[in-house]
Amino acid sequence: MEAYEACHNPLVRHNRPWLDYNLRDKLLFKGGQLCIPDCSMRENIIREKHSGGLVGHFGMNKTLKQLSHFYFWPKMRRDVQRFVTKCKVCQLGKGHNQNAGLYTPLPIPSRLWDSISLDFVLGLPKTQ
Repeated sequence: MEAYEACHNPLVRHNRPWLDYNLRDKLLFKGGQLCIPDCSMRENIIREKHSGGLVGHFGMNKTLKQLSHFYFWPKMRRDVQRFVTKCKVCQLGKGHNQNAGLYTPLPIPSRLWDSISLDFVLGLPKTQ
């Protein structure tokens, strides 16, 4: 009766966290998430979720949300944060919160179409 109670009573289950894990086809799962061992596979999975697909290069939170839906490993947040902060594409394309140059206000024209101005945007990354 104790095993049945441990599986179905949330208070008893909470005191025994190993009951959240189970083996299916020789794979370890925590709840519905596949447990990933400490190996290079973790970085490959992070890379795929972060920069794979058509729209890729999500930020830290979106990448973590995508990963934690399917996978589990301890300190996943730390690993994702390290990967995203080292991503060169993200660092090049990331916006900056400070002005890069000085702005010079134009004089107020005295009549319509007296002056036309143009803004130049510099420093954008090259596209393929």
